[in-house]
Amino acid sequence: MNSHPWLRRAAIRLTALVAGVVAPATFTSSAQAAEVVPRPSAGQITVTGHGYGHGRGMSQWGAYGAATKGLPYAQILGFYYPGTTRTTIGNDTIRVALSDEDGDTVVAPAAGLAVTTKAGTVTLPTGTAYTAWRVSGTGPVKLDYKDATGAWKPYSGAGTLGAEVTFTTTGGTVRVLLPSGTWEEVRGQLHAVAVSGRVRTVLHTPIETYLRGVVPNEMPASWHGQALAAQSVAARTYAQAYRQRQRAAGSWYDICDTVQCQVFAGVARYSGGTRTPQEDPRTDAAIGATAGVVLTYNGVLVNAEFSASNGGWTAAGAQPYQVAKADPYDGAVSGSPTTWTTQVNPANLDNVRGIGRFRQVVILSRTGSGDQGGRVLTARLDGDAGSADVTGEQLRSLLGLRSSWFTMTSSGGNDARDFDGDSRPDVLARGTGGDLLLFPGTGSGSSQSFGAGRRIGVGWDGMVDLFSARDFNGDGNPDIVGRLGDGRLFFYAGNGRGGWVNQYQIGNGWTHYRAFVGAGDWNRDGHPDVLAIDTATNQLVISMGTGRVLRVPVAIGTSWGAIVRLVTPGDFDGDGKDDLIGITAAGDMWLYSGDGAGRIRDQRQIGRGWDVMASVWSIGDADGDGAADLLAIHKSGDLWRYTGTGTGGFRVYSNLGGGWVNRLPVA
Repeated sequence: MNSHPWLRRAAIRLTALVAGVVAPATFTSSAQAAEVVPRPSAGQITVTGHGYGHGRGMSQWGAYGAATKGLPYAQILGFYYPGTTRTTIGNDTIRVALSDEDGDTVVAPAAGLAVTTKAGTVTLPTGTAYTAWRVSGTGPVKLDYKDATGAWKPYSGAGTLGAEVTFTTTGGTVRVLLPSGTWEEVRGQLHAVAVSGRVRTVLHTPIETYLRGVVPNEMPASWHGQALAAQSVAARTYAQAYRQRQRAAGSWYDICDTVQCQVFAGVARYSGGTRTPQEDPRTDAAIGATAGVVLTYNGVLVNAEFSASNGGWTAAGAQPYQVAKADPYDGAVSGSPTTWTTQVNPANLDNVRGIGRFRQVVILSRTGSGDQGGRVLTARLDGDAGSADVTGEQLRSLLGLRSSWFTMTSSGGNDARDFDGDSRPDVLARGTGGDLLLFPGTGSGSSQSFGAGRRIGVGWDGMVDLFSARDFNGDGNPDIVGRLGDGRLFFYAGNGRGGWVNQYQIGNGWTHYRAFVGAGDWNRDGHPDVLAIDTATNQLVISMGTGRVLRVPVAIGTSWGAIVRLVTPGDFDGDGKDDLIGITAAGDMWLYSGDGAGRIRDQRQIGRGWDVMASVWSIGDADGDGAADLLAIHKSGDLWRYTGTGTGGFRVYSNLGGGWVNRLPVA
């Protein structure tokens, strides 16, 4: 199959901690972080990729780039099909199955229009009484004409028809009606053939004539002549090899007219009385200049696949002339899809292959050719009802991407606090003496819990506040922020293995703020933000992240003096936007639904009696059911999980065990 042309995680260098501040000591883990893309708490999944199509054989944009650098078509073909030989073959007839699958063949009247049946050839009448001709039914088929009133009437002047009828004209072209209502003009003999109980439309035409309707529809005729010549040879070779395989299999056609084979659009299209040519003199010249030239390998026609762009690296295939190697020509001309970025709605993966609500994509293997690790070979889709393994091409199709060479990031913010890279959210907490402990997530669903805490840092008791900043710097790993007593904020970049890459100051003047929480991408500008309460004004403020520092706080709410705790579970009410939970000293719990633009659109009380809890926070979807949850430490030391419904409430709560006294979670 050919792809129509219209149709690294980069390491982030962080500066050192500001001189004079003693950073807490940290310990790191040697475990490798998995290539996991969780469902974002809000917003889209950002996909960055290379190329357009499968990448095997010739890159059309690469051929264009090579031609602009002075390579003749023979060298272009030699680069993309290494080890092949150019040879010349005859102008054989090829049978093209047209995209006319509605069970009949309808052609327009024309001077010299003739029909050939088993009884012989008859020239059909013209005039106002004959506005169209139709072949339908099965062997024998029947021939009808449409009269001036629009009624179909049988025509008996052609004799016994049999299972196949052929239309020709003295001018060499026939106009056929496609199911879309467009008339397509084609050169050659148009056959109406009874196949499996219905009529199919097949064009018989010399292959050099066929190419006139292919090349300008596979490559812009405005491109360099040597690129058009290379495309002509590739298209001719591809068609001839396809023809050989189809005839050996006894098929009723040699090649189709869509991207599933290679695009063929005939001479012209007619719609609404407007004629749009599909051939072009520039591509006609390229076809003529390479007349009969094809590529062989050991004397056999090659499978001359091509795609719009290989992204700068050819993809390996099953044949010896399909090798993986760097392509210096793809991307040499501006406008090529060598590198692209798009966004995908995570809801597109909901209920795919029975997985239920989509939770995450896990990339399992890649080709290893090119940056980003190369094209995706295999992946897994996880949901709240199960998992499904897919190939890279299947994932590409599900997401509607240009190629299988891509990486994905949760652009709305990675809400799950997976600090050790095992695809499960974890708990960070400060213990006695300033130790920072990581309690790894274990299990899922009703069996979800947390393993024994391990020390990943010491000396963190100097922080007045310590909270999760989500993936603040955009490197795919969750981070944390700490506030010193003098009001300075320090950022700690997670390494995805339970440690830190580096740390630096991101703000100051925060002495009169409390209840700090990382808010995810609260305003949907692509960067996680921070929420807090101003103790001087009792206003709720947002400090917008830039991926590097925090901006000056802006008030987004008043009269927040009664709220003693803020919790940011991500999208808690299921509207696709991050939300906020506030708890009063009396234990009342309120849900504040975010509007996705940095403010609150609604509020309602969702609980009471939470004053018995020493701590309340969220790590996103803790149990893996696709909905955000809350964690709470009871004053007795028991850890509880409150499972969210995904619509702004709780459906069950579970005691995960005791021993959490004097644990101060990083919320």
